[in-house]
Amino acid sequence: MTDIHALMAQFGEVNPIFDHFGLITSSREKAADFLMSIPNSKILVTRDVEFVKEQMTVGEPVKIRIHHIEVAGQDIEVIEPVDSPNAYLTKFLESHGDCFHHLALTFAKHAEHLSMCKILQAQGYRCVFEARVRDLLVNYYESSDNSGIALELKSVVE
Repeated sequence: MTDIHALMAQFGEVNPIFDHFGLITSSREKAADFLMSIPNSKILVTRDVEFVKEQMTVGEPVKIRIHHIEVAGQDIEVIEPVDSPNAYLTKFLESHGDCFHHLALTFAKHAEHLSMCKILQAQGYRCVFEARVRDLLVNYYESSDNSGIALELKSVVE
């Protein structure tokens, strides 16, 4: 494994901020029922999201149904891909089933987000999804070993 400090010296300093954990599921409601069975859990956000072709730089368009649920003080994003047979998230769900999918990180500075992308690529990670929605850039990076663990990176484009 490459020294992260050497990579930051090469590509730029990064200070990621934890945002949420992501679960992928074939049933957002069943997953929510399970998570809501934990005392003091609460649904923070429920919405449908569509990444259309015009927003995509890497990957295929996708529609998802999500809940953000606070569990024991942590934000858990529950993702259910719908009507998107060729999308990365649908293919991931088909090959891995309902499971932990990603750790989401945000960056206060867009330049740090771009540096993190270069650092991950230098370590052998590949970008499997990239979309720009208005002024927000979203990436998913996966390891090349197909382990199924992804990093979601987000920042506001400056």
